[in-house]
Amino acid sequence: MPDWVTMDDPGGTDHGRARTDAAFLDRLLQAGPYVTATATADGTFTSLRGPVFELFGYTADQIVGTNFLDHVDLESDPRQIESISYALEHEGLRLPMLFKVNTATGTTRMVEVIANSALQDEMIQGLAVFIRPFDERLLLDEVLESMAAGRRLSQTLMLAVEVLSSETLACQGVIAFKPGPDSFTAMVATAQIGAPRAPRAPVDPPPANLDVSDPSLPWNRARATGEEQLIPIGELPELWAKEVAHLDVAACWAVPVRAATTDRVEACIIVWRPMPEPPEPSHHVSMDRLVRLVSLAIDRDHQSAQLLYAARHDSLTALPNREQFFTRLERELGRARLDHTNLAVLYVDLDGFKPVNDRYGHLAGDAVLIETSRRIERAVRPGDLVARLGGDEFAVICPDIRPGSDAPIASAGPDRARPVRHPDADVSAIATRLIEALSIPITIGEAMVAVGASVGAAIARVDDEPDTVLDAADRALYAAKAEGKGRWVAADR
Repeated sequence: MPDWVTMDDPGGTDHGRARTDAAFLDRLLQAGPYVTATATADGTFTSLRGPVFELFGYTADQIVGTNFLDHVDLESDPRQIESISYALEHEGLRLPMLFKVNTATGTTRMVEVIANSALQDEMIQGLAVFIRPFDERLLLDEVLESMAAGRRLSQTLMLAVEVLSSETLACQGVIAFKPGPDSFTAMVATAQIGAPRAPRAPVDPPPANLDVSDPSLPWNRARATGEEQLIPIGELPELWAKEVAHLDVAACWAVPVRAATTDRVEACIIVWRPMPEPPEPSHHVSMDRLVRLVSLAIDRDHQSAQLLYAARHDSLTALPNREQFFTRLERELGRARLDHTNLAVLYVDLDGFKPVNDRYGHLAGDAVLIETSRRIERAVRPGDLVARLGGDEFAVICPDIRPGSDAPIASAGPDRARPVRHPDADVSAIATRLIEALSIPITIGEAMVAVGASVGAAIARVDDEPDTVLDAADRALYAAKAEGKGRWVAADR
């Protein structure tokens, strides 16, 4: 066998000398992080050393004599067979290969395999194979891919939480994100792929309903202080010690996640550790990497939400814009058909707005539009949608309106001579409140600006499309303008 150079007298001056102790070499391989194996030219294992049971859930004796392909999940990537064939056909050390393998517990895990084809070596006469877990790196890649693909934050964090169960941390836990004043939304780690847990039977996952009222709990301390917490199970309230008793854990490690976009603690990684000792440096390195990824995922979610909000809302008034108005109107029309309810659209146009811009300037005009939008929101009912369609034009979607009287009534306005028929009592009340609210002068600096509004209303018919009912309300608005402004008219449909 090859010589193993050792120093018999570490404190002396002797140079190292060759040692060929087979037992020594065997113990060294057994204590290593790799599963070291030999295999025949067709891939049949002839010997294995190292953490075989932790990796596969089988003992070395159970695997010797089986073929490597017996343990590979070939459905995950058929090209894995090509990798094996290539390694067998070429002498020397091969580049690392990735394989998904089946374990004794019925789960799969990713491993990195390095093969050295030594068919001509008189002792090996086959392959020297080195296998190590690769779950953590693969899972981290999947988190990055999920972010790049623009998936929902919950989907990305569901992948991130599995990192807790991978080879370095080897723990169960949850990632609690978007903490609100009353509750967490928690993603639970349920994977059983951690090194010492692979052969175990599955257990119930850690609790996801997290108490945010008790300041002594580690995740609440982490949120409040912005610093990680390590709390022994014995120091947790008795209720929580019982909640995690099935996990056979000794301590809770809570690590806050601060998002760059808000500079606030937006999430907390909660790890239930089987040992009470402080995390090792390697655990901190792995956790720091996970914290950065979770922070990036939350930041990306915030940025996506901001972009989506900007695409759907008017930049001046923050009201839904024309695109969002039509999206919502289409949805509400469909719901009204299904529920057999009435829906109205009110088209609102300011009277005398152009002179404000001409006399006081566009900044004053913007101030009038902002105040107008707030007044319209206060005048309508809860659940009604107010949108700015452009310029000084607004629209209101009013779902679930009550049927009104068929009796003729006068239009609301300074001149109540013209009788009109309106189909809904709610529409009359809402339109009247809008006109009254917008008739009150608006203070701009030292000036009092008097505008007003005209309103056109249309009750949606069963076969109406969004643009059809809005066009009807628009025609009613023009009728109100033609009659002297400051009034509302219902569309004659």
